[in-house]
Amino acid sequence: MGKLLMKAFAAAFVVLIFSTLACLASPDAPGLLYPPDGDTISGSQVTFSWSAVGDATSYKLEISSDEYFTSTAVSEDSVEETSYTLDLGYATSPLNGQSTYYWHVASFKEGWGSWSGVRSFYNANQEHP
Repeated sequence: MGKLLMKAFAAAFVVLIFSTLACLASPDAPGLLYPPDGDTISGSQVTFSWSAVGDATSYKLEISSDEYFTSTAVSEDSVEETSYTLDLGYATSPLNGQSTYYWHVASFKEGWGSWSGVRSFYNANQEHP
């Protein structure tokens, strides 16, 4: 019984160590900067921006028509800067006009970190035909 208990303890210790190391390697969530929550946007483009996360090598931006991101209109997972400019041209935009969208960002460093908080914006451009 003693050997079995020691094996179980050793296995639990190894899991704890690896879980701790994985948490230490995951980067923090970026802070969202622009557009502010609830903002109304229009025009030919919009630039999303967020705060840098130390040692992050890239970022992932998602934009969705629902706040739970069950489907995404935009999913860019190799953004190397702390901003991303999206084309809102009438015929080329991935976003519908006259609609509310939600966005968030995660950072990458040896694995994806936590998602930022979620912000919303309203695309006031005309709806696609």
